[in-house]
Amino acid sequence: MTIRIERRWVAVACVVVAASCTRPQSAGQAIAPPGSMQPGWNRIAGGPRTTCALGTPYSFFVEVGDPRKVMVYLQGGGACWDATTCNVHGKVPYFKPAVGERERPYRTGLLDETNPENPVRGFTKVFIPYCTGDAHLGTRTVSFDIPKTPSDSARQFVIHHSGGANATAALDWMYAHVPSPQLIFVTGESAGSIPTPVYAAAVSNHYSRARVVQLGDASGSYGSASGITTSWLGLPVLRALKLTGIDSATLTYSALYGSAARSSARIAFAQINSAEDSTQSFFLRATDRSSPTVSVLLAHNYAEIKRDIPGFRSYTMPGVMHAILPRPEFYTTSVDGVRLRDWVVALINGTPVADVGTSLLP
Repeated sequence: MTIRIERRWVAVACVVVAASCTRPQSAGQAIAPPGSMQPGWNRIAGGPRTTCALGTPYSFFVEVGDPRKVMVYLQGGGACWDATTCNVHGKVPYFKPAVGERERPYRTGLLDETNPENPVRGFTKVFIPYCTGDAHLGTRTVSFDIPKTPSDSARQFVIHHSGGANATAALDWMYAHVPSPQLIFVTGESAGSIPTPVYAAAVSNHYSRARVVQLGDASGSYGSASGITTSWLGLPVLRALKLTGIDSATLTYSALYGSAARSSARIAFAQINSAEDSTQSFFLRATDRSSPTVSVLLAHNYAEIKRDIPGFRSYTMPGVMHAILPRPEFYTTSVDGVRLRDWVVALINGTPVADVGTSLLP
């Protein structure tokens, strides 16, 4: 086992060195020296343009593997949009506000490198942590006021919605160190799944010869994306990534798929959702108490995406589970006789897949 890991690292190190010599370092980007990379997860500082919501340092993680196959994984962790939801000291935690000093990517589900059935085992992996409450797309720093109460004095706090800069820092590292991948799998769970079509288009446009596969997990019921344009000021990110046909007045999360497809025609798009996902239901009710159910909205959004992308595919599961990619259940779940793990393998390999679980939707 040790010999195999070392040989793999020697091959990747050669690629990293070559890329470092031929590609300029992005302004403000902290590039880790190739010699410092180790087998397993390597923590890399995001650089001076990055930060978490409370102003703490941002880092992302890289696991070296086959340089021809890359997975970009965007972590989830809620969202916030006002003084109540962004207050990390409130009664209900709405989002993850930091990348902890001891934090590491989980080792379960799709990130379980020890499981021989793992579809991305041996891939080079870029794990983009989430700590900004803005679906990895924000560019705004905002100050919130908390009024005086009988038990507490008035106070103010600042939130940095800098998810766009953080994700871009991780992708810039990949661009500088992985010069010519053949396959790029862009995925993420919960809030991290929302921008996966956006960043799939970005990497597809950068790597013009690579096959790109996008898979979002557990965000398919959301509708209006006004939070991107108002609360988080994410339009500069979308424009910088050269997405086409973005209408800030009517933008929806489903429309991000059509825009991504128009930006790059070489992407395979897909989603996984639970028909009654409890977390999606929570956030739907938090923004609109009269919101339709998750299953109703999934059916609507799937149809909307398919109008723009006929090849879009979905895998819908029964129940309330939120985000299956990081869970052991990724390997055991089966719907309509189709095992989820096998469906994802086919998707990654470019084998045609059908929609699964459509009978669970109205």
